[in-house]
Amino acid sequence: MIRKPIKKKGTIELQFNWLFVLIVGAMILLFFFGLIRTLSKNSKESLNFDILSYLDEILAGVGVSSNTEYSINLPGAVINIDCYFMTIEGSDFEGKSVESRVVFGPNRISREMTTYTLFWGAPFNTAYFLYVTSSKNKYLIVEDADGFMQKVHDDASSDDLLPLNINIETYSDLTAIENDFENQNFNKIKIITFREVTPDTMTLNLKKIKNKDVSAIRIIPDTSITIDEFPDGTGAIEFYTFDGTGFTLDGESKYLNKASLAGAIYSENKEMYDCNMDKAYERLNKIAEILLKKTATLLTEDVNTNQCDTDPSPQHNYNRINAILEDLTDPLISVNPIDIYSKEQELNEKNKKLQAQSCPIIY
Repeated sequence: MIRKPIKKKGTIELQFNWLFVLIVGAMILLFFFGLIRTLSKNSKESLNFDILSYLDEILAGVGVSSNTEYSINLPGAVINIDCYFMTIEGSDFEGKSVESRVVFGPNRISREMTTYTLFWGAPFNTAYFLYVTSSKNKYLIVEDADGFMQKVHDDASSDDLLPLNINIETYSDLTAIENDFENQNFNKIKIITFREVTPDTMTLNLKKIKNKDVSAIRIIPDTSITIDEFPDGTGAIEFYTFDGTGFTLDGESKYLNKASLAGAIYSENKEMYDCNMDKAYERLNKIAEILLKKTATLLTEDVNTNQCDTDPSPQHNYNRINAILEDLTDPLISVNPIDIYSKEQELNEKNKKLQAQSCPIIY
């Protein structure tokens, strides 16, 4: 006779209870792990928000006075910057808008942010340009026969275009960079040349840095600009990209006066430079419109008489100033910085003449 095995109910229940405990325990652990992760993420996002808010306040403060240098420590944060937003890398926070500011710099800054400001007058009060970079970014400037390099950076001069808080190294020529420069774990490397020295003639073997983090520009002042005028005046800027061994021309832009020239040196690339200059020229158009209304009011009030109009020629009265301002309201004026620079010189002359005649000045 075959006996059937007897199922032990107590054993089955005990096994089920243990399985239930394990499942419930695992769910509780997962819940707490998720809660801790969420709290940690929220805490990090809160810190990111505080960092961006602090940076925004600092940039707003330093961006209203010229020739101001500032240094900001970044506690483990990596700041990404484009023409419209400043964000923290890896953060879900949308960041802070810089759309209303003209901010030139690399697209990525870590450890420390150094800032500098210059006033862009073309010729009247137009905008403060803000420049940001890091001590981990290296700028290599090549000497030139005309002496333009000394006006951009000269250890013996206190009137340089670039500030003291930018990491600069000068070289006699491109060959000196090829032979002597060593990358000391820099985040960005930028080579700056002038007129006859073209970056695409050099070969560079760099280690421990991505190709996209290496670039070059060539500054070509207009032939009408003297060494005494430089870095003011106008000219062209060629932007170059790096392919691992050499440089390739990416495109050309124009600069107007030293503030925009500095912008090209600080900018990540041509796209970033052009976008910020578009914002600057748009502001120039708007301010010209405001001054145009002021000039129209002065003409209506008939101040343009007697000593205020000693020369009847329209080249020397409010009518001429009015005509120049009308030209500067044209959005297409930005395509011809040489024309703007010429009008800038004439406006300055006319404004000084009005002041000397005790007449109402325009700006």
